[in-house]
Amino acid sequence: MTSNSKSSAEQKVQNIVERLQERVVDHLKAHGPQPWDTLVMELNQSRTGHIHTALKELQQWKTIKLRGWMVCLTEEVSNPQQNS
Repeated sequence: MTSNSKSSAEQKVQNIVERLQERVVDHLKAHGPQPWDTLVMELNQSRTGHIHTALKELQQWKTIKLRGWMVCLTEEVSNPQQNS
């Protein structure tokens, strides 16, 4: 694989992960806290492992947090107007 095709493939994966992250945040805003497995099943129709990468990055960036197996938005994300 050439470096151009590798970087193109990496960019494609990053785009998929970013779209999944947007879907996770939108889903949690609409439905409230959800079990990790439910998010994986509902938002990962393509059956790739990218949903786990998306969730782990959101957790690392403190966009979501885990309470047991429940995934919740952090306060900063769920109530942005209170932090202004």
